[in-house]
Amino acid sequence: MQQLILSIGIFVSAVLAVYFDQAGLSVWYMVFKPLTTALIILLVALNWFRFKTSYALRILAALIFCLIGDSFLLFDRGFVYGLASFFVGHLFILFALIPFGINKKLLTLLPLLLYGNMFFWLLFPNLEQLLIPVALYIVVILCMVQQAFGPILDVKNKFGFLLIAGALLFAFSDSVLAYNKFYAPVPYAGVIILTSYWLAVYLIARSTNYSKT
Repeated sequence: MQQLILSIGIFVSAVLAVYFDQAGLSVWYMVFKPLTTALIILLVALNWFRFKTSYALRILAALIFCLIGDSFLLFDRGFVYGLASFFVGHLFILFALIPFGINKKLLTLLPLLLYGNMFFWLLFPNLEQLLIPVALYIVVILCMVQQAFGPILDVKNKFGFLLIAGALLFAFSDSVLAYNKFYAPVPYAGVIILTSYWLAVYLIARSTNYSKT
């Protein structure tokens, strides 16, 4: 019941944040954007207090850095700091997944390498001084997605499905953000980025319900 109420609160906060963003009500958007992520963090914190797993603790750390990144991205000059914060967040998710075993399966590795290379070269002409930071960011998020496929292929349970869905949505959200910023405008970019991002972190947060370690 506690998680249900919190999930409803997350949904309402996310809808309001998207609405205020589209309506140009920046003050309210600056309130509800970090609030939505903070509520998702609270969900993970409750699971950590309940299960005391190292996985939940690392996901908690990851989402705290996502919240920091959210706050930086509220300002145009905060993009680099936001990028760095999300980079650290992805590293924590990656570290949370390593205890489940390194995923070396070419079935997932090769498509991710192909996508990462194609996407990087698409953005390359417009990256300028952000060339290296963006390249590193692409590497870490694709490593996170590759590692997330391990549990779903080996365990095939709710934990795996939540994890891989969250990882793929996270990569999708970041891809749309990067494409919109460095290549060409995307219609309703804000709606697409925010909804896919919050669904991603919510699913990853819910995966802490099912981790045993």
